[in-house]
Amino acid sequence: VGMNVLITQADFHDLTMAYLARVHADNVRHVEVFFDPQGHTDRGIAFATVVNGITSALDEAQAKWGITSKLILCFLRHLSEEAAFETLEMASDHLDRIDGVGLDSSELGHPPSKFRQVFAAAGTLGQIIPPSIVLVLLGDTLANSYQKAQLEQGIFSPETLSVGDLFAGALIPGLMLVGFYILYQVFRAAVDPKSSPAMPVEDDISTVELYKRTLRALVPPVALIVAVMGSILGGIATPTEAAALGAIGSILLAGERAGGMKRAVRSAAAALIALLLLTSFMDLRTARTEISGIDQIAILAAYILCAIVAIGLGASLWRLWRSGVLGEVSQSTARITSMVFVILIGAALFSLVFRGLGGDETVQEFLTSMPGGTVGAIVTVMAIMFLLGFFLDFIEIIFVVVPIVAPILLMMGVDPVWLGVMMAINLQTSFLTPPFGFALFYLRGVAPESVTTMQIYRGAVPFVGLQLVALGVIALFPALATWLPRLLFSAM
Repeated sequence: VGMNVLITQADFHDLTMAYLARVHADNVRHVEVFFDPQGHTDRGIAFATVVNGITSALDEAQAKWGITSKLILCFLRHLSEEAAFETLEMASDHLDRIDGVGLDSSELGHPPSKFRQVFAAAGTLGQIIPPSIVLVLLGDTLANSYQKAQLEQGIFSPETLSVGDLFAGALIPGLMLVGFYILYQVFRAAVDPKSSPAMPVEDDISTVELYKRTLRALVPPVALIVAVMGSILGGIATPTEAAALGAIGSILLAGERAGGMKRAVRSAAAALIALLLLTSFMDLRTARTEISGIDQIAILAAYILCAIVAIGLGASLWRLWRSGVLGEVSQSTARITSMVFVILIGAALFSLVFRGLGGDETVQEFLTSMPGGTVGAIVTVMAIMFLLGFFLDFIEIIFVVVPIVAPILLMMGVDPVWLGVMMAINLQTSFLTPPFGFALFYLRGVAPESVTTMQIYRGAVPFVGLQLVALGVIALFPALATWLPRLLFSAM
């Protein structure tokens, strides 16, 4: 019979709980649970059923016995790398509960290098498709540089550059980069079919059930992204307000995944969507001297919807606090925010000293004297940023390097949105370039010891190359970055 007895979420919960009870009896205080979802998903069991059953037991054991835990997803070695990619896609909605990935099953004939591409995909963070932290930080820095460049040129009513402009500009290049990745995978499968074998057909799962699984996994995060991006691009909310919307939506999604009080959470999500629609079509300002009857009804409805959102948000926060997720996220947010502000303060001091010693004038003379004029200056800056990405974090480059070079390039007539997108794609390569690429560190941390560092480096090389190709395409066709912002914001 074996694993065939594991069918429902309760089955996985009971099995995990039995293991944890034995662990508690042995006075163990921390466990790291490795699980093989492919053995169950191949039987037609939903990935969410496996994960939710295991994590509910882990949460119960923590509340009951104080046992802390980590959950490690393992790919089966005897299956294809393509099957591992499929499992990684299924896991995308549960990454808040999965702490690492590894390999399991027979090692003979299935070396770790077989899975280096999937480990690269698991550890690489997309930093070009909005909403992206790179674009947020870069947008603020470029906005200041753009105003400075215009003031230096004697323009005392300068145009502005917003994060929304960069979001719109990066959308098409980001999707183009995704297309490059897909084409690379297709090419690799055509050249080396053994590296990408066909997926096994599951006879016990219907097409309807397969579509239901796909929609359940795909619709919520896509809806959140569309809501955040749509509120910015549609002029409904500023980037800061849209960030708050994204935070609320993420908390609701996490609360729904954590289980418990799902009706309140789902009602809050529906109310949030209704609020966005209401804001789009009605005037909800309450400080007006005259408010029509229909606007009064809309404002009352907005208050009711806000109350529903607040109830669902409270339910989600309670569930996430009980499971320990909220504490970990809060601590991580505090650490990252502190790091960013420490770098920002250091960058401001550096810029002050640099300019006081005449460094900005030296850089300006250097760039303006480059062969090729503006093109030569841009190529030089892009090459320097690419090389710095081998050794510096993208935040340091944004706060230290960009304020020095961006005003000079903007005074030479470079479009600020195009320049921002070019810099964002260039900075994305820093996540995959050794020896200090963030994604490489993430990969080294989650990959088993049998996967060597050189195998990780080799797996990342094609993706760095594709990013550089995308950089070249956008340099040749600037409209890829500038067309959408002009279309969306020219009439506003």
